This record gives sequence, structure tokens and C-alpha cells, in this order.
Amino acid sequence: QQQAAQQELKMQQQAAQQQQQQECQEQHVIEEQQAQVYSPQQQQKWRQRHQLGGSSVPQVALQAIQAAATGRVFLTRDTRLASRRDCVAAAPYLLSTDDPAQQLREVSRQWGLTFDASRAMSRCSNCNAAQFMLLSREEAATMVPPKVFQIVDEFYKCGACSKTFWMGPKSYSAVNLLEGVLGQQEPQQGQSPP
Repeated sequence: QQQAAQQELKMQQQAAQQQQQQECQEQHVIEEQQAQVYSPQQQQKWRQRHQLGGSSVPQVALQAIQAAATGRVFLTRDTRLASRRDCVAAAPYLLSTDDPAQQLREVSRQWGLTFDASRAMSRCSNCNAAQFMLLSREEAATMVPPKVFQIVDEFYKCGACSKTFWMGPKSYSAVNLLEGVLGQQEPQQGQSPP
């Protein structure tokens, strides 16, 4: 049993390394696209603004380009952002409503998406990587608030950015929203990321 657990951990680590290599390649593509969209002066100006806590619009524009470069769609309600020269190249999708449930319906209709409960909460909300690793209770004890540690049994860590996760009320609310909007069954208490 211990050997199986060690082998599983080794496989997870290898998968995390492969994912990191892929993300490095994707980052190179993103940097090339950014160089095509922005002049060096614009890039420098926006970097300075971002570091000084200035306007976040350039950072959002970079996120739109990153989404396009990695085959994802950039969703927004901001018509000014969607019409920016640098964002138009990334083809953002302009949502028609502010209501999250209606936005989810709109996106699911637009791309024919369905809810797969087995993939719920399978990506990091911080970096979008699908590299969750189960933490031992000992590891988790130093990474989560004491009250959470007392009431939650399983904790996960993103292999890409090291953020710690657990299934709690917010997680269940998100799954309930997905299932409710997309007409699926109720989630089971205790369901955890793969």
C-alpha cells in the first residue's frame, strides 16, 4: 500500500514536471504574441504602470492575449476592453448580462458545454493548472487556518503555483450553481478534486 502511494506520488510529480514544461512553452508563445501586438515602448510603459499599481487594463489585455494563445476564450462584460486594439486580436467574448447564472447559460449555449461532475473543481483558480496533489494532514496543518484544519479532512495543493485548496461552502456553492444552471444532479457532500 505504501509502495503504491509512493508510486502514485512519483507519477503525480512527473505529470507536474511535464505540465510545467508545457506551460513554459505556452509562455514563450504568449511572449511572442505580445511582442507582435505591443511596441517595446508600450510594453515598458505598461510594465511600469503595473508595478507602480497603476491602471490594470494593460494587465487585463495581456490576459486576453494569453487566453487566445493557449486556446481559451477571454470572457468580459467590459465593452471598452473588448474593443481595445490589442484585445480585438484575441477575440474576446462579450457577455450580454451581469448575472453569473445567466452568463453560465449563455456560455454553455454558445459553446455547447455540459457539466461533468467528475471534472468539477479540477483546475486551480489561481493559475488554471490541472495539477492537484493530495496533501498529508501533516503538510496541510501548516498551510491552512486552524479552524479549517479541524473541520476538513482532505487538502490539495496545486503543483504549478503551490496554492492550497479544500472543499468547503464556497466550493459546494460553485458546484451547486453549475449543476443548477446546467440542469444536473445535486453534488454529493465530500466530493473532492480529482
